[in-house]
Amino acid sequence: MTRKKALIYVILCIVILIVFVRLKYDISNTYTVIENENYNYKVIIKQYNGKVILSEEYYHLWPIVQEIEKDILTLTLGRGDWWVTRFINVKDGNVSEQFGNILTYSSDKVVYPKYEDGVMKIIVQDIFDKERCYYEVLRDYAPDAVGKYMVIDATFLDEATLHLQYYSGEDWKEVNEIIHL
Repeated sequence: MTRKKALIYVILCIVILIVFVRLKYDISNTYTVIENENYNYKVIIKQYNGKVILSEEYYHLWPIVQEIEKDILTLTLGRGDWWVTRFINVKDGNVSEQFGNILTYSSDKVVYPKYEDGVMKIIVQDIFDKERCYYEVLRDYAPDAVGKYMVIDATFLDEATLHLQYYSGEDWKEVNEIIHL
C-alpha cells in the first residue's frame, strides 16, 4: 500500500470513528415518546449505554421531553396552571425530584415557587441534590398571588446571582431584587 493510500485509509477510519461516537452520544437517541390510543403516552429514557433510566405511562397528560444541555433532558407533564418537571442526566442516570411550575433554571440550579405551612416561598436548589444548594427566598409576596403568577421574571445572571422580579404587598408593588446565592 502506498503512503498516500495508507493516509487516506487512516483519515477514513478516523471519520468513521467520529461519526460513530457522535451518533452513540447524541442525546436525541436517548428518549422515545409513544402515543397510544385515547391520549395515552409512554415515555422511555435511556442512558447512552442503552440502560433504561425511566419508563412510564401517562394517561391524558401530554409528556414534553426537551434537550436542554449536552447530557440533560427535561420531562414535563401537566395541564392548565400546574406543570411538573424532572431533569434527567442521560450520561450518569440521575433523575431529579419533580419541580412544580419552574420559574427558571441554570446548568445546575432550579427556581420554583412552593407554598408550605401557609407561607409562599421561592426555592432555589441544586437540580439533583438539594444538600449541595438549597435557598429559600421569603418575602412579602402579594397576598392573592399564587405560585408562578406572583413572579414576573426570574433569571440567573451567573452561577451565583439570581435576578427576581415579583409582586409584593397588598398593593401588588413590583419589586426587582438581585439575590446572591
